[in-house]
Amino acid sequence: MKRLLISLQILIWVAGLLFINWPSLNLSLGLFRTQDGTMLIGTLWGTLINMIIFYGNATYLLPRLVEVNLKKYIYSALAFFVLFSSLESVVDLAYLHYSQPQFGFFNSAEQIENTFFNLIFLVWSFNFVFFLISMGYGFSKIWLKNQKHQMALKEERLASELAFLKNQINPHFLFNTLNNLFALSRRNGDLETSSQIAKLAKLMRYMLYETNTNFVPISREIEYLENYIELQKLRFSATDDVHIILDWGNKDSSYPIAPFILLPLIENAFKFGISLQKKSVIDISIQHESNLFRFTVSNTIHKHIKNDTFGGIGLQNLNKRLRLLYPDKHLLDIQTTDESYKAILELQNG
Repeated sequence: MKRLLISLQILIWVAGLLFINWPSLNLSLGLFRTQDGTMLIGTLWGTLINMIIFYGNATYLLPRLVEVNLKKYIYSALAFFVLFSSLESVVDLAYLHYSQPQFGFFNSAEQIENTFFNLIFLVWSFNFVFFLISMGYGFSKIWLKNQKHQMALKEERLASELAFLKNQINPHFLFNTLNNLFALSRRNGDLETSSQIAKLAKLMRYMLYETNTNFVPISREIEYLENYIELQKLRFSATDDVHIILDWGNKDSSYPIAPFILLPLIENAFKFGISLQKKSVIDISIQHESNLFRFTVSNTIHKHIKNDTFGGIGLQNLNKRLRLLYPDKHLLDIQTTDESYKAILELQNG
């Protein structure tokens, strides 16, 4: 389909060029005429500039700047248009002087002025028309891309919801059961157990009731991760040589982030980074300012598990969600050595 569209566009450009230069039509553009052959060179050069302006704006400037920085796009597009229109005007004047010396620069000032302004008006008018068409074409592509992205998000969300329902046995029943166990442990004086049950209940409450949107405040996501880490700590005792270093940055921030986007990386850290026989370190940090978010997690790797495949389906799903929720606005860098594993995730909002 893409090749067909490209072929169709090339055909349109070539057909337009042939039509203008068709001998029997005897068309002229300013001082360029079909009869004396100047029309062909002039329109070839003009078509090349029209294509540069059209595709430069529609496929480069618009997609990269208009949704990010509208003011920067306006300035860049204006400079781009003026630059290539000026270049075309200079070359056309030089070619006109070479091909038709009777209209050259040594004639009267009035003739030179008329020739100059007529040519400039013609060139800039044509280029402006193609610039406007390119805006329509570019915005149409952006709209179609956004529609396709929204459809993919809906399909992904539906698939996730179906998978969640298939893999759960009445989560609301489990949630209510946890609350009952919490109350029972409190009545029996087992405060440690009731505390851990409460953390698990908070995890489920967050998963069930607070993550039905694409983005949540980072403060809520951090609270969820803290409860998850506290439950993971139940695997080892205070005497084990395990060190968990946490730097959440501004943990009370309302900075928006996709829910559960960080969890797979933390799950990997606890899966591959903990050994009760050797020193284990997990270091987690979050930094964010303006529209840039940076998450780093590193952990030790132990020989008896270092050859395992890191991440598996968890990282596959993470990469898929990143492409859907942060298209062209994310960077996931994973660095692995024999002794350590480090993942750096950068996200851009806006």
